[in-house]
Amino acid sequence: MRGLSICYDLFGSKPYVPLPSILYTCKSLMTLELEGQTILVDVPQTVLSPLLEDLATSIC
Repeated sequence: MRGLSICYDLFGSKPYVPLPSILYTCKSLMTLELEGQTILVDVPQTVLSPLLEDLATSIC
């Protein structure tokens, strides 16, 4: 996986949606985009994403 874009549409759903734990150890991820009104990220103590070059957040 080289790039991933996640859009949180929380209308009528839970206020928090956990990100898959694999994102924090994905050795091939280069781009991660998070979009939503509220983005709550629970980052574990150990993160290994050596190729991650671009992390973007925005409000939808």
